[in-house]
Amino acid sequence: MFTSNSNEGFSMKFENGYTISVQFGHKNYCSRRSMDASEIMATKDNKINSSLTAEIAILKRGKFIKVFEDKRDVKGWVGSDEVATIIDIVSSASNADQIRVGINNMRPSVNDMFPGPINL
Repeated sequence: MFTSNSNEGFSMKFENGYTISVQFGHKNYCSRRSMDASEIMATKDNKINSSLTAEIAILKRGKFIKVFEDKRDVKGWVGSDEVATIIDIVSSASNADQIRVGINNMRPSVNDMFPGPINL
């Protein structure tokens, strides 16, 4: 099942009961986070918002599954290729340990080596 979040993100619930949340609003840990008030107002009525990165979370039955480093609820500044890989991992997992191992075995991305906002 797909769910939209006010044009600032989406979630996908899989048959295995896990959900991935992918958010890219100005309050999320993504490239849009550093927007000032005038930029937020200018994009408020946009039919399509975009971001170079997103914040992701994994949930089961509405509760966060702490699968990221330091047992965090969310992972920020994640690029689209990494989001796609994590979607594949989550959708095919049968338990949280498989998700954790799959994510930990991923090749490090530029965002992992240089965490933080990207301002272009």
